[in-house]
Amino acid sequence: DGQPAARPAEPAPASHDPAPAEVKQAEVEPIVDAPVAIAPAAPAMAAPAMAAQGAKVLLRAIKGGDLAAVLACWEAHGPHLDLERRSMWENTSLLCAAYYGHEGVALQLLELGADPRAQNEHGCTALLFAAV
Repeated sequence: DGQPAARPAEPAPASHDPAPAEVKQAEVEPIVDAPVAIAPAAPAMAAPAMAAQGAKVLLRAIKGGDLAAVLACWEAHGPHLDLERRSMWENTSLLCAAYYGHEGVALQLLELGADPRAQNEHGCTALLFAAV
């Protein structure tokens, strides 16, 4: 019929990951009742990796105005989180909360030690965002 013969499907490559499936599932299973999934930190995870993971989860919770998730993230990653870490346009956690109008989250970040004088690359502060 002029059609080339179909090639048999190649078997999927074997996994070389020595970790059992139960461990992988436990590492990604979200905390119950938390709207933002917060994976428990692996004990052997290096501090920079912990900080990066926690920062992403914290920023997602801040942008969503989810105070419970912010507190859960602080509880899980607090010693490794830098509230003054800069994200896009040099915004800090507090600047993001104020920009999105999440007053309760902003107040909690201040209680946790966020710098109220922090400015982004345009010189905007949390006070300016809160006033707008």
